[in-house]
Amino acid sequence: MIDWFYVKKLECFDEVKRRVDEFITLEHDSWAYNPWQCPGSRSIEIPISHELHSLIQHSAKVPLYNQWFIWDYLDAKELLIHKDTNSPGNGRAMAFIINLEGEFENKIYSDNDHYNPIDSVTYAVGDCMYLNNSNYYHGGSVLSTTRKTLSCWIDVYDKGLKDIL
Repeated sequence: MIDWFYVKKLECFDEVKRRVDEFITLEHDSWAYNPWQCPGSRSIEIPISHELHSLIQHSAKVPLYNQWFIWDYLDAKELLIHKDTNSPGNGRAMAFIINLEGEFENKIYSDNDHYNPIDSVTYAVGDCMYLNNSNYYHGGSVLSTTRKTLSCWIDVYDKGLKDIL
């Protein structure tokens, strides 16, 4: 198994999508617009009930922080190549991403070459991705009209994906 990403279908996707759609239909003024990694997109922290968090965590089969974010790409098409360094706290070195809308190609790059990906994976609605985003450079492209995700951090310390999956 590789250590930079892993993709699978999320068993509880329909319930997750229904609850996130309910949240999105409400008016919120705390969206953050134009993050540097993806100009033209927006994100917002979303409260997830303990019940839904437990359901997702059971399906993911890894411990997850109950701090969730929606990332709505709107018209943006590119996630710029970067290595995340702003994940707060120990154990938040890997992301867990649920693809709610659209199709996306995620690419992994070596530390020395940001032009030629060393690996890539395409994932779509209903898939979840485990991404070692603090240890590997990554970027990607929206392959559909837009992309919308729900994400959090995987709650592990000093381990890679190979160790927890």
